[in-house]
Amino acid sequence: KEATKTLATLKDSGKAKGYDIVFLTRADEKEAVAVIRESFSGSPTTEPEQAFDWALGPDLRGRFDDPTRQAFFDWYMRWVFVSCTRYGYMIGARDTATGELLACTGVLPPGRAHIADTTSF
Repeated sequence: KEATKTLATLKDSGKAKGYDIVFLTRADEKEAVAVIRESFSGSPTTEPEQAFDWALGPDLRGRFDDPTRQAFFDWYMRWVFVSCTRYGYMIGARDTATGELLACTGVLPPGRAHIADTTSF
C-alpha cells in the first residue's frame, strides 16, 4: 500500500520534461520488453550491460543483431516484466507527445524480491 501511494506521487513528475510516468500492465509487455532488451543487450550505438555481455560468451559478445542473442534477451526480459507486473510494479516513462515508451524499470516490494513460483509465462 505504501509503495502504491509513493509511486502515485511520481505520475506527474516528468510532465515539464516531456514525459509521463505510468504504471505498465501486461498490455504493454511487447513494447516494454523491446525497451528493456535494448537497454541490457545494447545496440550498435549503445553499450550493453557488461555482465550479460560477458556471460553470453565470445560467440555472442557484441553481436546485437544475432537472433540467438535477441531470443535470450527477449525471453529473460519478458520473465522480468511478467514477474514485476505480477508481484510488484513495472513503471515506465512515456513521451507526452507521441506516447512512445522511452524507459521502464521493475520494482519488487520488500518480501517479494525472490519470486520463483513459476518459470513459465
